[in-house]
Amino acid sequence: MIFRIGNFLCLMLYFVKANFSANLTMLYSPSTTNSTTVDDLERMGYLHIGKDTCINFVRGGTTPHSHDVWRHPRNPFVQRNAAKMAGTTVWINEWMTVGHGLYDSILLQILASTRVDRIVLQRSSHDVDHLGDGLGTWQMWFKNVYASMIMATRPGVPIYIRFREPQTLSAHVLSIDPKTGMVTDRIDSGNSINLWQSPDFFCGERIITRNHDTKFAWSGENAFSPQTISSFRKWAYLIPQQLDAKVHLSHHFPASSPIVIAHHYRHRKAGRHMNNVESLRDALLKAFPLPTYEVRSIETTEQTSATGAVKQILDVAETQVWITEHGATQSNLLFLRNGSFLLDMRGPYFKDESGHIGMVRSVCQAGGVFFDYIYTSDLKSHEQQSFSISEKEIDEVIQKVRDYLDSKVYSFNVK
Repeated sequence: MIFRIGNFLCLMLYFVKANFSANLTMLYSPSTTNSTTVDDLERMGYLHIGKDTCINFVRGGTTPHSHDVWRHPRNPFVQRNAAKMAGTTVWINEWMTVGHGLYDSILLQILASTRVDRIVLQRSSHDVDHLGDGLGTWQMWFKNVYASMIMATRPGVPIYIRFREPQTLSAHVLSIDPKTGMVTDRIDSGNSINLWQSPDFFCGERIITRNHDTKFAWSGENAFSPQTISSFRKWAYLIPQQLDAKVHLSHHFPASSPIVIAHHYRHRKAGRHMNNVESLRDALLKAFPLPTYEVRSIETTEQTSATGAVKQILDVAETQVWITEHGATQSNLLFLRNGSFLLDMRGPYFKDESGHIGMVRSVCQAGGVFFDYIYTSDLKSHEQQSFSISEKEIDEVIQKVRDYLDSKVYSFNVK
C-alpha cells in the first residue's frame, strides 16, 4: 500500500522482490504526525521532560557522550534555586561535533510539536582538544542545519552556544533568506545565559532533552512526521543558492536526468580513510555507465569552510544513491530526498545496531531514506587510521546498489 502526505511518501511494504537485499531498511508508515505532542514523544521514549527542575551541564572533560543528571523538583537544592529559566528550554548536552550532530536531530520534531523559548547547545567543541574553539563546526554544519530546522518550525527561536568562554552562552538568532539562500547568524549581545546560576546545574521551568538510552538513538522507530522533514528540506534546499542563484533543488528525482550515484570519501591525511578509493570508483564507473547513471566520487575532508558546508548540502541533495565510509559525513543524510539510498561501509566491529550505527538507520527511516550496509573486513576498530576494501566487498557494494535500482522502490518520487 502506497499513500502520499504532501511531498513525502509513506510506504507500507509487505514484501520485496526476491533479489532485493534482506537487510535493506524499508520506509514504514510513521508513528509521528503533525498532531504528535512532546508528551507523546516522551511516552514513545524519544524524550525526557523535566518540570521545575535542574539538569547538569558539562564544564569540560573528554567523555564522548553526556549523561544527564536531574534534580527532583522537591529536592532542597532546586527549591532554594531562585534563578530558574522561564518557559521551555531544549537542552543539548552533546559535543558540538559534526559526527555527533545526528544524535539530537530529534530537535526538529520537538520544535514542530511544542512552543520552545530557547535551545541551549552548551557543550562546546573546545571540550574536545583537537577541535579548537568550535567555530569551524558551527560554520560548517550546525548553523545551516539548525537554521533549516528553525525556519521550518519556529522562526526566531534563539540558540545559546559557547565557544571558548566557559561561563556565558550567547544567543544566536538564525534565519534563511528565501530569495538568496543566505543564512544570517545574528548574535543578540544583550541576551545571554550565565551557566553559573547554580553549581554544575541549569534550572528551568520546563527542560526537554533527548532520551540518551532508548528509542531515537538506538532503534529503527520513526521520529519525524512526514510534514516536518519535508518542511526542513524545503528550507535547506534554498541554501545552495549561495553558490549559484540558478541552483533550484527539487524534492523529486528528475526523470530526464541520469541517476546520481555518489561515493563520498575521506582524504588520506584524514583519520579512518580508505586506501584504495580508486578501485571502488573505477568499479562503480564500469558498472553504472553514462547516460543512464552519473557516478560522482567526492572527497569531503576539505569541505570545512562556509562555502564547503553549502557544497555538502548540494552534493547530498543531488544524490540518489549515496555510498559513504562510516563517519561524520553521514550527518548530512538529513538532506537526502525521499526514496534515496544510503549504503554505509562500516567495520565488522559494529556487530549490532547500538549507538551511532542504530541512529543512522533510525534517521534514514524517519527521513524516508532506504538504508543498508556492508562490512569492510580490513577496518578492525573505530580508531584505525586507514583500511582497504577488498574486491569481494566492492562486488557487494555493486550488487546492493543494483538491487535498489532494479527494485525501483524509488519510482514514487520520480518526476
